[in-house]
Amino acid sequence: MQHILVTGTTGLIGGIVAAQLLTRKDTFLILPVRARSETEAYVRLARSLKRFTDVPLCEERVKIIAGDLAAVADSSDRILKDVTHVVHAAADTSFLGRRNVWQVNYDDTCRFAERMRRCPQLERFLYIGTAWICGNNPPAIVKEDLYPMAGIDHHVEYSRSKAATEQHLAGMSDFPLLIVRPSVVVGHTTLGCKPTASLFWVFFTFDRMRQITWSQSNYIDVVPADYVGLALQTLLFLPEPDYRCYHISSGFASSCNWQQIADAFGLVAGESAKPNPYNQVNCFSDEALEQLYPTSVRRLRRAIELYARFASHNTVFDNTRLLEVGCPPPPRFIDWIPQCLETIAGRTIDDLMGDD
Repeated sequence: MQHILVTGTTGLIGGIVAAQLLTRKDTFLILPVRARSETEAYVRLARSLKRFTDVPLCEERVKIIAGDLAAVADSSDRILKDVTHVVHAAADTSFLGRRNVWQVNYDDTCRFAERMRRCPQLERFLYIGTAWICGNNPPAIVKEDLYPMAGIDHHVEYSRSKAATEQHLAGMSDFPLLIVRPSVVVGHTTLGCKPTASLFWVFFTFDRMRQITWSQSNYIDVVPADYVGLALQTLLFLPEPDYRCYHISSGFASSCNWQQIADAFGLVAGESAKPNPYNQVNCFSDEALEQLYPTSVRRLRRAIELYARFASHNTVFDNTRLLEVGCPPPPRFIDWIPQCLETIAGRTIDDLMGDD
């Protein structure tokens, strides 16, 4: 039986990976959860996994550890000696933070990896990074081996910290590391935004404003959480990977441009597809922002202008390697936009932003 340690299970990616692994009969899960006690950890974990599955947590299949990454790194718990696989999904994903982003994403992660390297049965350490370590001037199609690269300028400390962590982990000897870089993870193909509206609210906001600061022909690479979970399981148990790093992305074939995204939103709203549904502007207007979030125009502007920098790149991430190992082609974002819109009905922009 495989003994799999999964971090970040109260987040989107770690949560769905743990939920999917619960359905396997050949795995024993070790799940650290940031909490003051095992009871509190159990409650937090159960609430997170319930977003994706009704499979119960049982002592025969699951060991819950109350503690964050630093606690696991310092742990002498005997159960760690049996760990065969690690899925490291824990991260501070804030685009606005700095100090805690580096503490969690770099310092704690490197200490955690050093601890897991001492596990005698360890076969694979799956590190979940981000495709956006490519920085703020990427090519139209990004291949895995182009990055990380010295001298790259980043929009946010989150991607900068993830790039630095990759470089550190790749330099560790005798370490069965496999790096996985998802692109933009939004929603779920059947559950929509019921698990979380993280990042979908950004697309929703742009559509409600009818304004963008880039061309409608620009492509954006988006994948749903359930596809990411499927791909991670494939890579976790891949006998002999040909590469050190894999993108989990839509690639060029399944990416959508903003005209197609606009049309998908319009069709759900009962509108016929329009040739130019958005206005391309140099700066988002205060009037449009006030209509969506009258109590804090400044907060909304700060958030969407940051996300607009990523949307302006017209970049997709090559997924040839992932398809070659047997993963099915990813769905297109426009195919699960209806589920996302259905599951956020009645929620305000302020409420949706809270999911991030």
